[in-house]
Amino acid sequence: MTDHAAPPLAKRAETRREHHGDVFVDPYEWLRDKDDPEVIAYLEAENAYTDQATAHLEPLRRKIFDEIKARTKETDLSVPTRRGNWWYYARTFEGKQYGVHCRCPVTDPDDWDPPRFDESTEIPGEQVLLDENQEADGHDFSRWAR
Repeated sequence: MTDHAAPPLAKRAETRREHHGDVFVDPYEWLRDKDDPEVIAYLEAENAYTDQATAHLEPLRRKIFDEIKARTKETDLSVPTRRGNWWYYARTFEGKQYGVHCRCPVTDPDDWDPPRFDESTEIPGEQVLLDENQEADGHDFSRWAR
């Protein structure tokens, strides 16, 4: 790694806060403002440095990714969980980035054994509660928490 330029250094601009008598000094508070052009420029410089410093690892990164992907079942179904008169579960589909949260009605009120569904078949009475792929459509990613 000696052939690489030095990593970018974040400036220190101390911010002092006091809560309930405790004083906190944070020299990197300024990095919280994700819309600040200076923050964006610093993060881009860090990303460029990391890309350069780890470029030699790309073949390994690709190999690991391919191995994980080969072992991952993309079209899948979670184990259903019963709540009241419904079975709740999540589905994933090959080529889709996010899960689909669903439910289907309980067919026998006395049966508490989860139904066994094939992940690629249509489930009778299935209702889609939240399709994260649909929610993320037109955005860079899906974000549910702030």
